[in-house]
Amino acid sequence: MQSALADTDLLLLLPASTADVQEATRLLHWVAQPAIVLAPDDEAPYRAAVQRLGLAAEVLPLARVTAHWLCDPLLLEAIAARLPSSKRAGFERVAATWNDRNAMRFSEAMRLLSRELVRAARDAEEVGAPPVSLRHLVNAAERDAAQRAREAARSALLQRLRTAETTVFAELVQLHRTGAPVAPLASGRMEAGFTEQHAVDTPQAGMAGAATGAAMGAGIDLITGGLTLGAATALGAVIGGGAAYAAAAWKNRSNPSGQPQVQLGDELLQTLTETLLLAYLSVAHRAMQQGDSAAPVAWRSEVIAAVEARRDGLVAAWQQARAAADGATLVAPLGRELEGITRSLLARLA
Repeated sequence: MQSALADTDLLLLLPASTADVQEATRLLHWVAQPAIVLAPDDEAPYRAAVQRLGLAAEVLPLARVTAHWLCDPLLLEAIAARLPSSKRAGFERVAATWNDRNAMRFSEAMRLLSRELVRAARDAEEVGAPPVSLRHLVNAAERDAAQRAREAARSALLQRLRTAETTVFAELVQLHRTGAPVAPLASGRMEAGFTEQHAVDTPQAGMAGAATGAAMGAGIDLITGGLTLGAATALGAVIGGGAAYAAAAWKNRSNPSGQPQVQLGDELLQTLTETLLLAYLSVAHRAMQQGDSAAPVAWRSEVIAAVEARRDGLVAAWQQARAAADGATLVAPLGRELEGITRSLLARLA
């Protein structure tokens, strides 16, 4: 015991109540070294107890200095300030290594999230239905078949999304060596979050566009009391048909096979961002490592608000991901965007 005490430079006291501080008074006086009392709740009573008992101890709120990795420097700096000057430089090197490791792990976690978001934004599933034509407008059976094909494509896309989520959560847990992932996306927010690109039968698109244009022109004829003698109707048909042809050609170029596609829309990608960030917080926040894997409701509100505040930048990232020849180039920029969001969240959730 005497040898251990001789090597002791500082004591950390984790009391359950102020009574524990009083019970430790004799030991603290005997060791006669600086101490840090980590108060489990309101630190004011503990400060009063330390002052009343004449202890050479600093009182810090336990949650504020140990909640997550961004809080670690507060405790490390408090320790360094109370060490003998001959040992302070060595401890500061240890603390710097600790902080560097935390920063590297954070960057890797954000890279994992960013990589999945870029993959999800670029992912697409062919619907497997013929191009949209006038038959779909008049034939109920074809409309039903097309709807079933779209639902099957959505289901395949969501299955890949859930599988990828599970993988990301497992990687986050492995990265932090602790914690448990939160539940996957709530199905209630997944039904209407898709963007669909329908290939259009080009000749029939021209017919449909011509009919629409003619109808618009007929309206002009009606308003002018027929003074254009049908010229507006004819011109509207030409303009409408040409515009529809151009639109059909552009849509068909949007995917090599010319088949309709389903992709995750911006709203669903925003929801995915919220879910992944909440998963990270649940893994990285040490208060969540006590067995409760359900993130507090207040956290969800904070995450939703933080992501919404960066919505414009995120939507731009989704659009770039869909259009880029190589999505890998977008992982780092998106990761930096996620780092900014997550740091602000960690600062508020300490």
